[in-house]
Amino acid sequence: MATGQLARGGRGADHTILMASPGHTIGPVIYKKLPYEPVKDFKFIRNIIEIPNVMVVPADSPYNSVEEFIEAAKTKEMTFSSAGIGSSIHMSGELFKTMTGTQMTHVPFRGSGEALPALLSGDVDVSFENMPTVLSHIQSGKLKALAVTSKEASPYLPDVEPLSKIGADLGLGEFVTTAWFGLIADDQMSDQAVQTLQTALDKVMDDQGFKDFAAQIGGEPASEEGDDFRDYVAEDVQRWQRVAGQAELN
Repeated sequence: MATGQLARGGRGADHTILMASPGHTIGPVIYKKLPYEPVKDFKFIRNIIEIPNVMVVPADSPYNSVEEFIEAAKTKEMTFSSAGIGSSIHMSGELFKTMTGTQMTHVPFRGSGEALPALLSGDVDVSFENMPTVLSHIQSGKLKALAVTSKEASPYLPDVEPLSKIGADLGLGEFVTTAWFGLIADDQMSDQAVQTLQTALDKVMDDQGFKDFAAQIGGEPASEEGDDFRDYVAEDVQRWQRVAGQAELN
């Protein structure tokens, strides 16, 4: 979270700006007494970057496809790891469970730094990890990527299909989750200040340095700003409300 000063009518105005992520939409559906509403209490400036999760299994896993994994998970209980309760990794796993009717036990860790060794060693069966965490291990052969969770295939894993396309006949046709990062502000920020930030961010995102950074973490520039970003966040809240209800997390 950062605090800055923007010109408004010749005078300085202090605002609090937050780099929001899926935690902004997941937290309110799990924790009922938060002192804010995730949509109506904020101004939405711009979504900046989206990073897919990757459905990965250990290198020695007997499952080489999404279809094989689902078939096995309907007859035996699997385990899936995450970086913690309420993370996009955790909720992606819960969404997979509800959409496929499989039984998987969630094994939360204190961050991906602890979750990754358990996955690499085969202590857990599967994870829906953020791409930056697992990309090098997929490329080295230490993990097998069964699918990406973005709407389209990632240019960083071009041979790995989206889960929504692989699983279209398995009830996963609407499965799309990403780790998104965008700027939001307190609801008192003026429209002029929002526009000023949007213009500045457009220039930053058009810079080659930003594009190189996005490539390093396996991300894609996002496109939503203003009301479109607000709608994007509102839809994310509604989706996680359904998942949390089905998984009895709230």
